[in-house]
Amino acid sequence: MDLGLQGRSAVITGGSKGIGFAIAAEFAREGVNLHLAARSSDDLKRAASDLISRFGVRVETHAVDLSDRMRRDAFARECADVDILVNCAGAIPGGALDQVSEEAWRAAWDLKLFGYIGVTRVILGPWVTTARQRSRFEEERAAMKNAGSNLPGSSCSRSTAAPDAPA
Repeated sequence: MDLGLQGRSAVITGGSKGIGFAIAAEFAREGVNLHLAARSSDDLKRAASDLISRFGVRVETHAVDLSDRMRRDAFARECADVDILVNCAGAIPGGALDQVSEEAWRAAWDLKLFGYIGVTRVILGPWVTTARQRSRFEEERAAMKNAGSNLPGSSCSRSTAAPDAPA
C-alpha cells in the first residue's frame, strides 16, 4: 500500500523490537527514513541493519533511556525536524496491584508516560508553532479578503444606502 510517505522521516521510540520494530518496518516499507530509539544499542544495531538491508532507507539509532529527562530531551531536540512521531517505548510491570511496588510503578510511568510527554513536547513544539503561524496567516488573509469585499466595484460589495433610500 502506498501511503504517500516516501522521503518523510519518523522517530519511533521503542523501535528496536516488538510493536515498535513492526511499526518501523512498515514505515520503512513506505520509504520513510527512521530515527529508532531504545535503551539497548545492540538491539538498535540489529534492527537498523535489518531495516536498511530490506528497505534501503536511512536509519539512525539513538541508545537512550527515556526516563532520564536530560538525555530524553537532548535526543528529542536532535530529532525535532521529523515529520512523524511514534511513542512505543517501555512496559508497565506485570502483576497484581499488591505485588508490584510503588517504586516499580513510578519507574514504569517515568518511562512510558513522562517519557512520551517529554519527547512529544520537544518534537511537537515546532509543529504547533508552525500551525499557529499558518492559522494566523490564514485568518489575516481571510480578514483582508472580507474587508476588500466591501469596496465599491467588488463582486461582493454591499450597498451602503439606507434601506428606504431611492436607488
